[in-house]
Amino acid sequence: MIFCAGLGTRLRPLTELLPKPACPVLDRPLVWYDLALLAGAGVAEVAVNTHQLPERMAEAAREGARLLGLGLEISREPELLGTGGGLRRVAPFLRGGTFFLLNGDILFDVDLEAALRAHRAAGAAATMVVRPMPRDAGYRPVHVRPDGRVARIAGEGPPPSGTSPWLFTGVHVLEPEILSLLPDGPSGLHEQGYGPLLGAGRPVIAHEDRGFWDDLGTPRRYLDANLAAASGELPLRRFGALGLDGARREKGSWVGVGARVEGRIERSVVGRAARVPAGASAIRSLLWPETELSPGEALEGAIAAPGLRVPA
Repeated sequence: MIFCAGLGTRLRPLTELLPKPACPVLDRPLVWYDLALLAGAGVAEVAVNTHQLPERMAEAAREGARLLGLGLEISREPELLGTGGGLRRVAPFLRGGTFFLLNGDILFDVDLEAALRAHRAAGAAATMVVRPMPRDAGYRPVHVRPDGRVARIAGEGPPPSGTSPWLFTGVHVLEPEILSLLPDGPSGLHEQGYGPLLGAGRPVIAHEDRGFWDDLGTPRRYLDANLAAASGELPLRRFGALGLDGARREKGSWVGVGARVEGRIERSVVGRAARVPAGASAIRSLLWPETELSPGEALEGAIAAPGLRVPA
């Protein structure tokens, strides 16, 4: 399953046009990268939940699933159900065995097959894919014992003795037993799902992955993620099925199919059918598909969408 029902409040006003998991990264909706990871790991069917701009989110998911040959289940949430309730809603779809759960608002290059092998080798009820905690990061940590078992998730107060803090990537490998712990209606996966598992002494493990990761939480981070993907900092080998090789490279920039560049561009991403006319410029910026700058417009460190300019 991919969680795609969040509000994306920190990325407004862009998320007033598209849900965050539908926002483009190198011209492809962010959720397509998750779908590609899942398809590459042998997954055949995926569930996606929707809430904000639900038709736009469902459309983006359907197009990606079609491209990758995946079966797709759309779970509509007129009322936000939270991480626990959203998962519980699709329980009938997931009861067949071990499943992946991904946060759809994060761009990552995670080796899902390695995570699944670690999960099965440990006989785990749940596996959280983690990475080293960045210095001075504001994220609430997952505390892990030396044997790799998770001791506490996003808890307050002093860390449990003998544990180390890790950053949770937003990738889980789960057994169906967690579904029976979740109540109907809104709930939190950590509180109502992981909490009882840990309390019962069930094996919840942390699996380390150091691949590319960005939560795209702010316009600046979203822009940086696009530029990282364009520069090769995000390895694209797991995402070849998305057809990213149709773009061209120009003056250190990534230029989508059908884009017209008559002005100046530098270290930017220019989306499909976008236009930088003569006299305009885009420096370290992102143009969404079908976005046209005005003659003489200077974009620097910003995101341009049709009718919208967002400084990053």
